[in-house]
Amino acid sequence: MKKKSGHRRRTKMVRRSRKNLRRTNKRKRLGKGRRRPTRRYSRVQRGGMTEDAEYYYKIGKAWQYHEDYAKAVRWYRLAAEKGHAGAQFNLGIMFQIGLGVGFDFAEAARLYHLAAAQGHAEAAYALGIMYENGLGVERYNSDAVQWYIKASDLGNADAKKALHRLT
Repeated sequence: MKKKSGHRRRTKMVRRSRKNLRRTNKRKRLGKGRRRPTRRYSRVQRGGMTEDAEYYYKIGKAWQYHEDYAKAVRWYRLAAEKGHAGAQFNLGIMFQIGLGVGFDFAEAARLYHLAAAQGHAEAAYALGIMYENGLGVERYNSDAVQWYIKASDLGNADAKKALHRLT
């Protein structure tokens, strides 16, 4: 039987040494003691308020999808503090239903109001429902109609039905 050559082992060694040579050359080009900048800093340090809010919102959505509601609430709060309307709306839903936090209709109404003021149609519709039923706010059909009108102007079909029902 023929002996196996050490060809495979030699090629691996050659590949490794070439890789190390490339690293060494790169370090020489950068200069002594200088390295490429790493990405070990957080998104917050990079700046960009809306970029961070969107990032926090997406993480919150991921945790909500995996049914870890406490972590979802934490990330939604970070995005809501930065002014993200979708995060404010989702956090309002979590307060209204009691997912990851206790039931707090007043806090849900406050968050819906913040999101609706930014033009979030579903938040305006939810706020109309809360005014119609008196959940977390005083029961006023006139305010409910105003929020339904705003939601229907923003394109919410359910708000149009509710508006037709109330008027």
